[in-house]
Amino acid sequence: MKGKNLLILVLLAVVLAALAILTSRKEKELAPDLPGRYVLPDLPVNDIEKIVVYSEQSTVTVTRVDNVWLSPDKFNYSVDFGKVREFLLKLAELRIGQVVQVDNDERSELKMISPLMKLPSDSHRIGTLVELHGKGDKKQASLLVGDTHQRKTQGRGISFGGYPDGHYVSPDNGETVYLVTETLDDLPRDVKNWLDTNLVNVPSSDIKEVTISGPRRDTVRLTRKKNGGDLDVEGLSAKEETDSSKLQGIESALSYFRFDDIADPSITEKELGLGKPVVFKAVTQKNEVYTVNIGGSPKGSDNRYVRIEVALEKPDKPVLPAAETEGEKKDSSPDSEKKQADERKEFEEKIKALNEKLRKWTYLVVSYKTDSMTTTRNDLVKKKEKKKEE
Repeated sequence: MKGKNLLILVLLAVVLAALAILTSRKEKELAPDLPGRYVLPDLPVNDIEKIVVYSEQSTVTVTRVDNVWLSPDKFNYSVDFGKVREFLLKLAELRIGQVVQVDNDERSELKMISPLMKLPSDSHRIGTLVELHGKGDKKQASLLVGDTHQRKTQGRGISFGGYPDGHYVSPDNGETVYLVTETLDDLPRDVKNWLDTNLVNVPSSDIKEVTISGPRRDTVRLTRKKNGGDLDVEGLSAKEETDSSKLQGIESALSYFRFDDIADPSITEKELGLGKPVVFKAVTQKNEVYTVNIGGSPKGSDNRYVRIEVALEKPDKPVLPAAETEGEKKDSSPDSEKKQADERKEFEEKIKALNEKLRKWTYLVVSYKTDSMTTTRNDLVKKKEKKKEE
């Protein structure tokens, strides 16, 4: 009898264990309370110190050092903090739209395969893995981003193509798959996606003087004689005039001036072609001085090596407040003078900070931007046309 009771107890235990497993699986499969929850709950956005983005093509890393985000892949050049913050907040706010049950074949179709897995590249479709690390390089979270979800459009009962309305993601390397309504096609799979490529942006109307000089060329100087007027080449003879059709490129040379890449700091001056550069110098109405040194091109590229410095000249006369117009009496009260002095100091500090950021680096700039900066005098001057007799 005792043996029979023991057998019954054992069988009962097995049944209960099986029921527990089945119930657990069912709850996991149904998970009715998961939609609407965060994919990465309690993500410590402010504590993240390293972001690594793995894809089949590359690995991109950005790190925070002394509260400054840098790119080790680009010689520790500073990263656009706004882009980092926007990226982290987007991940933190991802919400589960649907829990997706997938088998191994479906996992491959949805690109729910980590790029870190050592498998033949043609055996599956690779996803993009984002890892977020905190202090001491401790991993805080990861997110595997797979394929986009395509919503098909309907027309009289017929399906046409589709458009992306979400992404398949997984917080545990593909074990659990969620569909989120956000599209994540703009993942920074290239280090350039993290960088603020803007160097300076000087409107053409702000330029009052330009000088272009360099080896084996005549120095050319252009000045704007009045606000709103055109730049004009100085030192023209009686038979010469400025070719106004060539001025637009020079006036707008520093407008949305950005780089395409960062040059390796170990490249020598000779290789850069910056030992004897072409020098483009522009002075603005606010007496900002932008000096751009233009070197050679890397092998196989039309881009030019460029260094840029910014300074502030002392004005020949005090700059009037923006609100003051001609004919109005200048306010010379102590408060007004202090305000102007404070504004000037703030402006000087801004220019100094910009120069500190730019002058340490050699940039690669697309040739169509540097072409106008290397214009020769011959390109800008033409013979004066004879007036036709009436």
